[in-house]
Amino acid sequence: MITIRALWVFAALSCLAGHSLYAEADLLSEVMAENEESSGLLQEMEDKIAEKEETEPFADLFSSEEEPAASGNSMNPSILVIVPERVEVEWYWYFYTDESQHIVQSEIEKRLVRDGHTLLEIGGEEMLGTDLTLENIMKRETALDVARRLGATHLIHGQATASPASQSVAYGVNVFRSNAEMQVRVVQVADGKILAIEDASATGGAEAQKAAGRAALKDAGKKLAKKVGRTMGKILTP
Repeated sequence: MITIRALWVFAALSCLAGHSLYAEADLLSEVMAENEESSGLLQEMEDKIAEKEETEPFADLFSSEEEPAASGNSMNPSILVIVPERVEVEWYWYFYTDESQHIVQSEIEKRLVRDGHTLLEIGGEEMLGTDLTLENIMKRETALDVARRLGATHLIHGQATASPASQSVAYGVNVFRSNAEMQVRVVQVADGKILAIEDASATGGAEAQKAAGRAALKDAGKKLAKKVGRTMGKILTP
């Protein structure tokens, strides 16, 4: 006697071979012609096949679920870092001093590059414009305008300062100490939304006041770079 499982095996094989559902029913009829006890089952299968063909043929055999498309910005993430810094009363950033210095910004950029992020760099004074002063670049809206012109998706914007803390003499040598404070905001360029705020501080010492300030900026810059690296990793992780 042909079992129900055998009947379904015949049905599946016929579908995979390219036969129509009705051809499958004819084949089963021939196989079961000599088995009167199975005639009722054959009739039931034919009715189900006809009903399935009228509604959604092959739905059970070929249906599949697809993952929803990921939403988000299709633009590849790119980051612009703008962090002017001050030692005592003198500001440093790109083209605004005779002496080039951007200790904190460099620490952040090195960390982001090491983490595999794409960085954008301001290529020259002509990109900034002659009317873009240091005072203006410290304004978030001005920095965002530069970021948009460069095509950045994210802006890291802030400032760092190092101020004298103390002076002492040790073994006949003057020792100067400075405190560094810094804070940056991670901004989404498309809408200006602030995604995160990170800060850091440190104290540095040297035999000259300016050198102490730079040492403090470097130590605090490393701390800030680690925080920014972790933050950008979370923001840009799908």
